[in-house]
Amino acid sequence: MGLYPILHTDYSEIDDILDRWAGIHQFRIHKEYKEVEVRSILFCGDEGISYQLWVEPPNEKGFVEIHVWDYEKRRIDVVVKRDELFEKLELAYRSIQEPV
Repeated sequence: MGLYPILHTDYSEIDDILDRWAGIHQFRIHKEYKEVEVRSILFCGDEGISYQLWVEPPNEKGFVEIHVWDYEKRRIDVVVKRDELFEKLELAYRSIQEPV
């Protein structure tokens, strides 16, 4: 697994979940990077640290990878079922910002 190369780029099964979650936090979802379809969110934590959260498209078994990092050394990678996506997005978002 991993972001590049993405062979399967159909986000239609999860876009509604991503849009709802991003809307709650007033985040903008970036949907293209270097002419490749992606789902990526950039945000800044309360302490001024920048983060990136991105989601890979569901695989053939319906699992979704969530990744979030601080552009330096802290990173969280989680594989979840589609029906857990909203809850796990929130958990990853909050977890990456916890003090070390």
